Amino acid sequence: MSDMFLDSLDDLTGKVAIVTGGGVSIGLETTILLARRGCTVYIASRNQTKAASAIDAVATRLPAGAKHRVLFHQLDLSSISSALESAHAFLSLKDARLDILVGNAAVMSPVYTLSPDGIESTFATNVLGHYVFITTLLPLLETAETANIVLVNSLAYSAVPRINYGDLRRKNGEDGSNLMDMKRGFLRYSISKLALIYLAFELDKRLRSRDATSIKVNACHPGVVAFTTLGTGTLSPAGKYLVEPAVRFFVNLLGNTAMDAARTQVYLAAGREVRERDVHGEYWMPVFSWNRRFCGCRAQEIENFARDEGEWVRLWVFCEEAVREKNRNF
Repeated sequence: MSDMFLDSLDDLTGKVAIVTGGGVSIGLETTILLARRGCTVYIASRNQTKAASAIDAVATRLPAGAKHRVLFHQLDLSSISSALESAHAFLSLKDARLDILVGNAAVMSPVYTLSPDGIESTFATNVLGHYVFITTLLPLLETAETANIVLVNSLAYSAVPRINYGDLRRKNGEDGSNLMDMKRGFLRYSISKLALIYLAFELDKRLRSRDATSIKVNACHPGVVAFTTLGTGTLSPAGKYLVEPAVRFFVNLLGNTAMDAARTQVYLAAGREVRERDVHGEYWMPVFSWNRRFCGCRAQEIENFARDEGEWVRLWVFCEEAVREKNRNF
């Protein structure tokens, strides 16, 4: 890896980050890049065994003695109570501090299921879980001299111009038994990514309105990640053995490495330019060369429908009400 990119980041010695889904793919690369700049990084995920394996893998790519800077934090984003419990557990850590929060974890499935809270599972994990986790940790983030929140997005958001909130609570849906379910699963994923744009921009707006300007909130598209496992393993036999391999072949052929795909979110989390220019409320994308190598990243205009501030508020209110249905003290 060129040191030029690392040199563009602030020195993170003494700082603390959480990366949701930080043990696999671009989440793992994000963890490594932040740790290489001296940051203590918590891999926030459901599976402690897999996280332990990831930490061992990280140790082979960090300077000697740096393994202790990568830690595990239990987080299940699929339910409101588990996300809330995880955030409170972090707040209760001795000498707790938090400077960077990268909302990287995501799921996608052709099978329609409901979360324990009765919300469509993709939306519940990708959006509602992050909403609960992040907003509960805001008081700790506000104690940092400067803090960065990055919500990892996808250009898939542009596939859906509006969120049908009623559809998020319907009782029955696709079971993955036909090939159209793969498309419907992708559209549910797209809805969750549109919602994350709303969440990022509304959170940034609310923080600015109460003068909490030390926290910068941004979103980004990392690129098309080769060899990702996102959306795999739940298709019918026809999809599993015919469609999925074909899709994976083209994604792996044309996609970017996980290391290169991680760099935009790392730059928003720790880039010197982000701090010096007070970058906030923006949507960034990577720039790749003809052979799909990372050349830099920059702000990108989003679709007009994603800039509708009324929709930002509507998403926020939906999340707020969904949480209060389960926890009146939230």
